[in-house]
Amino acid sequence: MLNPKKLKILEGNFLMQYPLGFADPEMVKIGKKHNVGKLTEQSKEFFSKQARSNVHVTAENMIEVVSRSSIPSYYKPTTATMKLSTDA
Repeated sequence: MLNPKKLKILEGNFLMQYPLGFADPEMVKIGKKHNVGKLTEQSKEFFSKQARSNVHVTAENMIEVVSRSSIPSYYKPTTATMKLSTDA
């Protein structure tokens, strides 16, 4: 289960590094290397209200989006994020 307090801490850390969030020039630069536009459009299609009506299809779509994304492999977990994600 995701812990909202820990997510807020991670959000704060992210915004300290990238004050404009995903509109920050550095994030825009990173995004261009990772085909973010195409994945965003695909995600909108995959997770539309109609598409979410079938849980099995939604799960398959999640797998497809994550497996095509280079972002998870781009970011190496830090000690802080590893601790936050493993705390109960």
